[in-house]
Amino acid sequence: MIKEGIDVDYFQCVQSAPSGIALILVDGVTRDNLIAVAKSANETVDSVTVSGAHAVFVAADVIIYQLEIRDSAIEAVARLCHKLGKPFLLNSVLSRPLPKRIYESLHVIVVNEYEASDLSGKADIKESMGWLYAQGCRNVVVALGAEGVTFADETKIGFIPARKVEALDTTGAGDCFVG
Repeated sequence: MIKEGIDVDYFQCVQSAPSGIALILVDGVTRDNLIAVAKSANETVDSVTVSGAHAVFVAADVIIYQLEIRDSAIEAVARLCHKLGKPFLLNSVLSRPLPKRIYESLHVIVVNEYEASDLSGKADIKESMGWLYAQGCRNVVVALGAEGVTFADETKIGFIPARKVEALDTTGAGDCFVG
């Protein structure tokens, strides 16, 4: 990672837990991905870990997190973003129910259509977006795979169609979309 210019100053080696691993299955018909993750070392990230990276938060323009760490760490990120006045974007990878205070701390939540439905309990995308907005999310973005993306804030709902390409492998597409 260092060769690629990735700052590893805040990486930690956790001897008491194995490294996390993800198994990515690809549907033979739809080509959609199904991802199973063993969290492992990510579960050791806590509020102390977040506080220890304070300088990185100060230097950042926007803070982006995924749900690959536990809620207490996400809440610590939310508190620090609020304190520093930094926009907080949550990519709801590994969707799970969240406390309302986390939703209320978000400037943007990015989900795919399955995560939107999973979080909200609603099958309809617009209803899912409405539910996320009602939880306190200021901006809601729903990636719709090959169809494009839909988004909403307090004043409008929009849609941007995807460019048509021949996708060979969509693994990591959501991460690239957010990053």
